[in-house]
Amino acid sequence: MAASAMITRPIPSSGEAMPVIGLGTSQVFDVGEGAAARQPPAEVLRLMLDAGGKIIDTSPMYGRAEAVTGDLVAEAGARPRVFLATKVWTSGHEAGIAQMRRSAELLRSSVIDLIQVHNLLDWRTQLATLRQMKEKGQVRYIGITHYTTGSLPELAGILGAIGVVVVIHRAADHAVVEVDSRQVVADLIEDRGAVHHGGFETEQEIALLGPLV
Repeated sequence: MAASAMITRPIPSSGEAMPVIGLGTSQVFDVGEGAAARQPPAEVLRLMLDAGGKIIDTSPMYGRAEAVTGDLVAEAGARPRVFLATKVWTSGHEAGIAQMRRSAELLRSSVIDLIQVHNLLDWRTQLATLRQMKEKGQVRYIGITHYTTGSLPELAGILGAIGVVVVIHRAADHAVVEVDSRQVVADLIEDRGAVHHGGFETEQEIALLGPLV
């Protein structure tokens, strides 16, 4: 597939075009330092870039995935071509700052494209820090994220109150969907000029991506 064939949608707040397919790193990028262990994720990265993809989603929650992502992107000389997204997953102001600083080191990038508060953990504290980081140019977009359908009412409340990005991951094997809550979030996202972003991971996740701030 030619790189130009990848479908994109604009980020509402900036107009920046984002491919509709992204690369998740949970489990599959949590590998050791050996060449044999890193060859499969390196090949996945190469194929994604060749196809015109650019979004790479990772987290401190994913073991060595941040470090492996940073190494492979650097080795490929691909930093200008990728959109690095990670998360903050801790409680406390100082702990959040330290974790995000470490993420930047592991990803080998002084500026992260997107940092989200993972699973709403201490989201008020971490979101305040992220806003300050954005003002300083350390992160380009900020947001919040969760993966369970049970979190949808809280996500809807936060989105309605402060209008940050929401990425809702729903594993494909979840049989029960809280339709009412999901529709509330979807309606709020649509009201703010949403884009929908589909990522692929080991659980074939489906994501809704709201307006990045």
